[in-house]
Amino acid sequence: MNNLGENIKKGRTHRGLSQKEASLKLNVSRQSISKWENNKVSPDVNNIIKLSIVYNMSVEELIFGKTNLHSPKDNNTTTCIFKKAFIHIAIFIFSLTLSALLTSL
Repeated sequence: MNNLGENIKKGRTHRGLSQKEASLKLNVSRQSISKWENNKVSPDVNNIIKLSIVYNMSVEELIFGKTNLHSPKDNNTTTCIFKKAFIHIAIFIFSLTLSALLTSL
């Protein structure tokens, strides 16, 4: 079973973040990230929640070491699908509007 520090480091590296980048996103010092990852100090509950959000991991994954890390590509794929759907809807609405305008002439 992984420990909390290993899980925090795994989440950070999976996201491709340096300790400095992670510290800026979490509004903590780089030294705090290092201490958490090396199990010298444990993050408080608020920081565990922030870590789970920034690293896109559940609190359970952070604490208990579940390995179901979500790929950064998963979020990009979802965003891409929504963008395509939005474009299709916009084109459909534009077509309806144009059709209504041409019909009224």
